[in-house]
Amino acid sequence: MRGQGLKPIENVLRNARIWMLRPPPRLALTLARLCLFGDEVLIRSNVTARNNMTPLDQHKLEVIRSCVKVVYGLEDGPELDLVWARCKTAIQQKCKHLRYFHRLDAKKPMALRSTRGGGRPFDRDDDG
Repeated sequence: MRGQGLKPIENVLRNARIWMLRPPPRLALTLARLCLFGDEVLIRSNVTARNNMTPLDQHKLEVIRSCVKVVYGLEDGPELDLVWARCKTAIQQKCKHLRYFHRLDAKKPMALRSTRGGGRPFDRDDDG
């Protein structure tokens, strides 16, 4: 079951040659944010379930792991374990990053919560 606004995995994996040029943690992050969890879930969760956070769904993490395995042609073994550890670290760091910016955005007055361009927050200038 996909959440609202999430993309099908097939759309992200459509061109595997593009992903071969990027590191595996990038693919794992893209699948986590755009296809399986979304930013709202990542803000409230983490990979390891530490610090009173809810753990990310292990079945969805296994889907990400299998996609990384297939796209990068990895066999079960130490190489896949090493790559998967880097992917989980990247997802964990993204959860922390999103929580940090979510807290900062919540502290801003409503008038300053605008976005520009690629959805990046900015502060309005009073000059114009």
